[in-house]
Parts: sequence; structure tokens; C-alpha cells
Amino acid sequence: MDDNGRMELRDVETDETYEVVDYIDDELATKLGSLSAGEAVELELLAGAESGVFGAVRVNASGPSARFQ
Repeated sequence: MDDNGRMELRDVETDETYEVVDYIDDELATKLGSLSAGEAVELELLAGAESGVFGAVRVNASGPSARFQ
């Protein structure tokens, strides 16, 4: 996560990248910000108002689907 709260994720199954610019709450932002580059987590995203940006809704516990770069 950069100083502006943005982070880039890569889906490990499709190799697509997603730019996350918003979080459902501060707790989720803190949790995601504490992860290390390369750490995998399954994350639910919602498309943002701007093309190509997403908001993080929640972390799911069932396995990796997006990997932080």
C-alpha cells in the first residue's frame, strides 16, 4: 500500500491486476496495509466509479485469489 492508500493486486489465477483505491472501513485498510508484498489473500472487490479502480470489501478465509505485488 502506498502513502495514499492505493495498492496493486494481481489475481494468481488469471494474472490480471487490480488497483485498490478504497476500503469498506479503516479496519480492513489497516489489515491489508500490514500484509507483506507477495503475500496471498482471498479478497472481495467492488468496481469503483472510475474505470480500472476497485474498493476492497472483505478478506475471505477460504484461500488465496489475489496476490499482493
